[in-house]
Amino acid sequence: MTTQELSPVVEQLVQEQLSTGKYQSRDEVLVRALRNLSEHDHFMADLEAAAEDEAAGRFRDADEVMAEMAERFNLVNTP
Repeated sequence: MTTQELSPVVEQLVQEQLSTGKYQSRDEVLVRALRNLSEHDHFMADLEAAAEDEAAGRFRDADEVMAEMAERFNLVNTP
């Protein structure tokens, strides 16, 4: 399959996107789709890493971290 030959299902999806008027060419639709897929893959990898960290006990409560940062950077409100 060359870059010009798409399966009927993929071609239909591309045509649906082109019909919205948001994209000007098949290439534009496909580039956007591949970029979104790459972003999704990175997000999922980060999410899996976070889940592994949590399961291993490598996390801290957000309120605890914020309080520590406020103290460290002298952001504590004083009357």
